[in-house]
Amino acid sequence: MKRYTIEEYREYDNVRIYTVKFDDEKDNETDRFISRFIHDKKYKNDFSTIIYWINKIGTSGVLERYFRTEGRAVAIPVESGKKLRLYCYRVNENILILGNGGIKTSKKVQKSPDCLPHFELMNHVAKKIYWGLHDEKMSIKDGQLNGRLKYNYQ
Repeated sequence: MKRYTIEEYREYDNVRIYTVKFDDEKDNETDRFISRFIHDKKYKNDFSTIIYWINKIGTSGVLERYFRTEGRAVAIPVESGKKLRLYCYRVNENILILGNGGIKTSKKVQKSPDCLPHFELMNHVAKKIYWGLHDEKMSIKDGQLNGRLKYNYQ
């Protein structure tokens, strides 16, 4: 069993972006995604599109139309034809939790072995955050997540 923390990643004027960091890893999940694809020439355009959307979301808000729905978790980019996916969870219009992602090789994420573990993790995160807010183990105050931000993952 692994343990992870939801930690702050970036702050914009009206948007706060969090990420997932496993206790036994040096880097958080989003930085691991960036490190993996930043120099990959094959996915340069897809990667640039994802970075564009993260910045757009940071300045414009965490709006539903900016995401591809794939379960409780959502994915960036929303454009079709892109193979690279970054999985995340949209908490509300001001809070986004980024995870990791990969190369989607089939129509269904369940048949894309590079994406599936990241998709499953973000669905787990989404469930924990949703129920944490519902059960009042977590709250949002001044655009910030408060309360329980550490979880176990199998």
